[in-house]
Amino acid sequence: MAAGRGKRVTAFQFRVYDALLKVPKGHVTTYKHLAEHLGTAPRAVGQALRVRSVSTAD
Repeated sequence: MAAGRGKRVTAFQFRVYDALLKVPKGHVTTYKHLAEHLGTAPRAVGQALRVRSVSTAD
């Protein structure tokens, strides 16, 4: 999976994308909530989503 401008997606970014895609349609979450679920810092989640190649739209 490539993430914008030819960069490869890291395992961590993939984990963040996977967690984000599990948020039910119509619901919202925060970087903090995702970070707690993943056992990392909210800032790390924000950085992982900075260049997002996963579409959450139907």
